[in-house]
Amino acid sequence: VGKVLKELAEVLERIAYLEDILSSPAKIDGVLKDELEKAVAKHGDDRRTVITGASGDFDEEDLIKRESVVVTVSRAGYVKRVPLSTFRAQGRGGRGLIGATTKSDDVVNLLTIANTHDTLLCFTSKGSVHSVKVYKVPAFDRTAKGIPAINLIGISADEKVTALVNLSDYSHPYLFMCTRMGTVKKVELKDLQNLRATGKRAIQLTEGDELLFVQPTKGDDLVAITSKNGMTVMFEETGVRHMGTAAQGVIGIRLAEKDDWVVGMDVVGEDDDLLVVSDKGYGKRSPVKLFRLTKRGAKGVIALKVTDKTGKVIAAQKTREGDDLLITTSKGIIIRQEVAKISVYGRSTQGVRLIRLDAGDAVSDVDVVRASEKELFAGVEDAETAPPSEE
Repeated sequence: VGKVLKELAEVLERIAYLEDILSSPAKIDGVLKDELEKAVAKHGDDRRTVITGASGDFDEEDLIKRESVVVTVSRAGYVKRVPLSTFRAQGRGGRGLIGATTKSDDVVNLLTIANTHDTLLCFTSKGSVHSVKVYKVPAFDRTAKGIPAINLIGISADEKVTALVNLSDYSHPYLFMCTRMGTVKKVELKDLQNLRATGKRAIQLTEGDELLFVQPTKGDDLVAITSKNGMTVMFEETGVRHMGTAAQGVIGIRLAEKDDWVVGMDVVGEDDDLLVVSDKGYGKRSPVKLFRLTKRGAKGVIALKVTDKTGKVIAAQKTREGDDLLITTSKGIIIRQEVAKISVYGRSTQGVRLIRLDAGDAVSDVDVVRASEKELFAGVEDAETAPPSEE
């Protein structure tokens, strides 16, 4: 009983205290002040935001962290972005390209390094171009396959992304295009800004033709175009005037045979080598200075002596010391070689064997990994094949 009476007295005393506070606004303010001072002492720190009188709108991009990323498109059409720091933290080891492939016969086909606030131009096989903010490309880890490009930009099911260009690079004011059938076209980069969500026509194509190559240029570069039958035409970019986006373009290389088509277009320098690889695994490097300059529309000169042993040319790209070569076969084999170990030959030669192929297999894709990008391709090691050897 005594304990209960004691608790009752304490409660009545507490009630009287609270009623006294509530009856006086000054006492209420005093209590609030004391409690706020205790909260500041326990949790307070310096203000991190700046209060100004400015006003204005902000959009989604204002909330996106600026970050360097790698954007890739696989041969099967899957696209993703991965933080660049992911690859810098990785060492060599394991098998794969950019961490993984989407399936056994799919590898990364296009790659570009960009900032999340940059805008990418995505050119397609049907001659259209679409723009996309890099931060809108879905982010995945390095082992994921990404999403189909058709879910990101408005392309048809039978349309593929064939080139990526960073719109934020204004050091190259032009874009130079080349189609499968040898048509070339030069447009000003500024003409492809502020595209609609549905994209825009970049080049008018004839029936059966495809847009395959797009390269930024400075206006006075050298352009090399190589065909499946081993012919290369090299001409000065100044021979092609820039056109509007509705134009069809002009002849870049005159294909001598109906079964021939363009397999490579690159902007080259006099100190570069032109690397040519055939579908039966042969290849070589030839100095660019060995190719005589012509005007656009010529048939070109021999870049690789095509024979039954070598097969047809599958790819041609410029290379320099320090670059690596990735070769992919139709059966999903990927090998990596140092370009420096590939022999340098004259134009009218067959080259050397770069990869020994199993029966029924053939080279399906070739990519040059620039010295500055090697960390991004860590993990693709030399396959179990003989080193390049003359035959």
